[in-house]
Amino acid sequence: MADLTASSKKLARLTHLLVADAVCTTGMATLLTGPFLAAFALALGANNEQIGLFTSLALIGQPMQLVGLFLLQKVSSRKRIVVVCAGLGRLAWLPIVVAALRSTPPRLTFVFAWFLIHGLISSAPGPAWHSLIKAIVPPDALGRLFSKRIAWGTLIGLILTLASGFGVDLWLEHMPSARPWTAYGLFFAFGLAVGLVGVAALAALPDPPLAADSQGRGLGRLLTLPFKDRRFRPVLIFVSCWSFVNQLATPFFIVYMLEQLHLSLGTTMVFTALNQLTQVCFAGLWGRLADRYSNRVVMAACIPLILWANVGWLFTRLPEPHAFTLLLLAAIQVATGIAMSGMRLAVGNVTLKMSPSTHVHIYAGLVDIVAGLAGAIAPIGGGWLADALIEKHFAVTVSWTGPFTSVGFYILSLKGLDFVFLIAALCGVITLQCLNFIDEPRH
Repeated sequence: MADLTASSKKLARLTHLLVADAVCTTGMATLLTGPFLAAFALALGANNEQIGLFTSLALIGQPMQLVGLFLLQKVSSRKRIVVVCAGLGRLAWLPIVVAALRSTPPRLTFVFAWFLIHGLISSAPGPAWHSLIKAIVPPDALGRLFSKRIAWGTLIGLILTLASGFGVDLWLEHMPSARPWTAYGLFFAFGLAVGLVGVAALAALPDPPLAADSQGRGLGRLLTLPFKDRRFRPVLIFVSCWSFVNQLATPFFIVYMLEQLHLSLGTTMVFTALNQLTQVCFAGLWGRLADRYSNRVVMAACIPLILWANVGWLFTRLPEPHAFTLLLLAAIQVATGIAMSGMRLAVGNVTLKMSPSTHVHIYAGLVDIVAGLAGAIAPIGGGWLADALIEKHFAVTVSWTGPFTSVGFYILSLKGLDFVFLIAALCGVITLQCLNFIDEPRH
């Protein structure tokens, strides 16, 4: 009984630390990446291809996990690798914060350069992080614990999403002559501070020693293990396809709402927050379903929902915003939030469950690298395609001409980013088929 009580207290403390890390990390990511960063880039004059490049830079650093794997061969403390890289990676945002608070707007190339440095450093500790989580979290608690991380982290992200969106709108409304990029700089500074607080939660995690076998074998030989593992190869294929499909369309949702639907930043962030709120509400449900059934079942339920949500964007303007645009946007955000909540949980869990304990850092690190490379290609291609097709228009109309009246209306209108969303939905069908090859163990 005493051992059971001690184990429960240990798990409770671990949960608190991991939730605190999720809150700080998600809060930082909300204000330093994603839709808010895209809005900042648009304010600096970025086009679709440059918006895609921002997303690509966040993912292209994933091969730095090879450096992380090398560090695991040399440094026995996984927590030390995670804490040092997290701290340095977050401090890389300091030059961008300072530049955004100056009287002249920062150049996009300057922001690109420091954002790339941030991405490279932040990606390096991935193998150490996955290995540490595998070592300290009981397998039967993964679903519940990570659903709490997602729920609390997303809740904080929701609050900061609304605060940042309406904060910038109020700044521009009440100080129209002020520097618009300064408002973004103030939120960037707060996001950096939150991220640095999260490093303290990471530093308090337990740090069991790494298995000797993981340190003693050559890195090149270890990297071949996931490819030689017949049961794990389908995971690599699926995750790369999923990352490509997800990053092909997602980075441009904020652009579409701001520039195609002509919504204010505050209104746009309300829809983003609705997505995040839905993720909070469904995180616990997906966690329980993943623990009771399997992560594969969760992904099989989520992917079709995301595909139909991508198709839904095609009808938000016909060819201009209409009476049902906002209602349709709300439905899309709810559907996407439900599905993304499950996918975030299930993809991470299935990777950990199907990785051997002694080599989880190798397996999970290689998954991140493959997903990062596939995801880095997608937004650049999506942005280029949207700019190339910006003047192209495909429409399906219904018309009636009679002796006294003529009526006509659109049932489909595609232009620019609409083609990207449609292609993402079609590619998602292939991803769904790849899921069938994953043979996930029950427990």
